[in-house]
This record gives sequence, structure tokens and C-alpha cells, in this order.
Amino acid sequence: MKTITAQELNIILEDHKKWLIGHSSGKRANLRGANLRDADLRDADLIGVNLSYADLRDADLIGINLRGANLSYADLRDADLIGINLSYANLSGANLSGANLSYANLSGANLSYANLIGANIRYVIGNGMEIKTIQTDTWAITYTSETMSIGFQQHTLKEWFGFNEKQIKDMGKRELEFWTKWKPILEAIGVFEELEKWRIKPKKPVDLSVLIDSSIDCEFWDDADQKFPVIGKLTELGNPCISYKYVDVDGMDYKYCRPRMNHVHAWQGGECPLPDGLRVKVFYQNPHIEPAIYEVGSYNLTWHWYGTESDIIAFEVVGLVDGYCWPWEME
Repeated sequence: MKTITAQELNIILEDHKKWLIGHSSGKRANLRGANLRDADLRDADLIGVNLSYADLRDADLIGINLRGANLSYADLRDADLIGINLSYANLSGANLSGANLSYANLSGANLSYANLIGANIRYVIGNGMEIKTIQTDTWAITYTSETMSIGFQQHTLKEWFGFNEKQIKDMGKRELEFWTKWKPILEAIGVFEELEKWRIKPKKPVDLSVLIDSSIDCEFWDDADQKFPVIGKLTELGNPCISYKYVDVDGMDYKYCRPRMNHVHAWQGGECPLPDGLRVKVFYQNPHIEPAIYEVGSYNLTWHWYGTESDIIAFEVVGLVDGYCWPWEME
């Protein structure tokens, strides 16, 4: 892990500030893999900064702006992220265990495979997927696949739907009336049952054999806690009846494999290079056409080139479609 001195950090932040305003001497901050434990980042404007794999434990993040930042696989355990702007940030695989996210803005953020166990999600603006928010006339309801926050009360989903009338009443004067009204609504939209069902038994594994023919870059690793996956081409699948093994171009086998995530893959036309069940961000020949996110296999995503400005020239795998999982999650 790269250690950054306070002086070096100040220079990087100053250059990034200049880059944001379009100054010719500015430079976008690249802090990938940096050791920023205990770093002073107060009020820093880090829009679009690369902090992937960075260690941000105990860093001072008060007033920081991380809109659109790349925080994939960053270590944010127990971080104080109160009220921070994380809209459209990439937090895939980030460790947010025990982090205080209360009042943070996570709209449009990528939280696929992020560890949210024990995170404070009170009054969070969710991303509509891993963290969902319902604004009521009394309190905001925020929930993940494990936890739900209503106002300042936060408990696991199992606890919420197991509380009796007295336990709810003991929380405060208005809580029982609120819960009596909203519990059946939350049950009806499947806040508990559907999320629990998805967490325990994913519906359909992604067919990674498609990646052998497409030869796109993949990530390989053996240790669930490994921060830096091996990048290579998938050449062979092991026997799924015994144990999935994924073999790379160098003949090494690994326990885990998936397409290289949050990385822009160049595309020059042809058949779809990805299996169904993935969410991808596609980039077009015409730079004025905004990149869009699609589900692989959907009828409105065309991979062939037609010599037009709407041809896809690159794509980025950003997550899974609801109802899908990686094959190794089925083991």
C-alpha cells in the first residue's frame, strides 16, 4: 500500500482543485491504493477522484465532497461519513462495516458487493438498490437486505418484523401508530420476505463460460478478503459438480472469477461479449451521447456496429441484475 505524506497529499489535493476548475496546471487526483489512515481531508473537493483500494480508516472526512469518486474496494470501516455527498460514487466492494452514513447522499452510487454490516443508515438518501429510501410524512424509512432505519431507530429486518406492540410502544409516543400503519405496507412491497429470500437463495447464476469465447479481461482471486485480484483471460471452467475452478491464460486456477469490474473495456463490434444477468454502462461513438446503463440480454441493447454515431465503442461492467448471482455464490 502506497504511503502518502501530508505534504504530498496537500500538493495532490491542490492540483485536483485546479483540475476541477479547468486550470491548465491542474491534475486529476489518483490515490489508488493509498494509505490515508488518519489523513486530514476536511472540506476537500474530491469530485471524481480515484480512491480505489485506499485505506481511509480514521481519516478526517468532515465536509468532503466525493461525488462521482471511485472508492471501489476502499477500506472505510467505522468511517465518519455523516452528510457526505457520495452521489454517483463507485463503492463496489468497499468495506463500509460500522461506517456512519447518516444523512449521506448515495443517489446513483454503485454499492455492489459493498460490506454494509453495522453501518449507520439513518436518513441516508439511498441508491435505490443496495440502500433504499422511502420518505413518509413522519420519518424516512431506509433499508438494506439486513437492516432498516425508521427515523432514529435502526434494527435488523428480523428484529423489526418480530417486535411486539409493547416493544414498539416503548420506542416512543408516535412509534406504535406509525408502525401500525406502515408495517403492512412494508410487508406488501416485500421489504422483509423478498430481500430475505434473495439474500438466502439467489435465483440464477451468471454463465461465465461466455467469457471464454469473448476473451475480455477478468478478475481472479482465491481469498475472499483479497483486495487486488489477478487480471487475465478466462480459458477454462472447472467441474461445477465438484467445485468451481476458473483457469486463466497462464494456467493458474482460482476459486473466484468475474468480468473485470468498473473498468472500461474497449469494444470493436461483434456478438455480445457478456452473459445475461450483468448490468453494463455503455459508451457511444458520439461523445455527446450520454453513457447509459443496460441489462445484458435486454431487447434495447444492440452490440453490433452499423457505422453510426450510436455504435458502442466501450463498456463497463457495474453490477448484477436483480435475481442473478455469481456461480461461486451458489456453493
